[in-house]
Amino acid sequence: MLTFRDTFDQSLITKAIVFMFIMIIPFGFIHESGHALVCLAESIEFDMHISGFGSSIVCNGDVQNKDLFHLMGGLLAFVVAITPYFVAKKHIEKIPFIAIVLLSLAVGHLVNAVVETVIFDS
Repeated sequence: MLTFRDTFDQSLITKAIVFMFIMIIPFGFIHESGHALVCLAESIEFDMHISGFGSSIVCNGDVQNKDLFHLMGGLLAFVVAITPYFVAKKHIEKIPFIAIVLLSLAVGHLVNAVVETVIFDS
């Protein structure tokens, strides 16, 4: 009978989980920076809050292109996560936990960009 230890490389899973937790705050900042770019493009000041428990941004004014504002957070984080994978694919695939985390972050932020854009109603 196969056990969890026989089926999965626990070292790989542990490294991926640790690296994912390390990347949460930087990618929170990147995500919120995507929203901030729209505020800056419209000459609106903003307040950004980043912590280990979440991140947020508030534009101190009315953003004209709300769909772009909602889309840009996840889209920027997606681009930042996926770019190293394609630029240095041969090197990253030699360190599989980095590939796992980058692809997970990319997919997660892309889904988040769609959800924030389509479902956001405040």
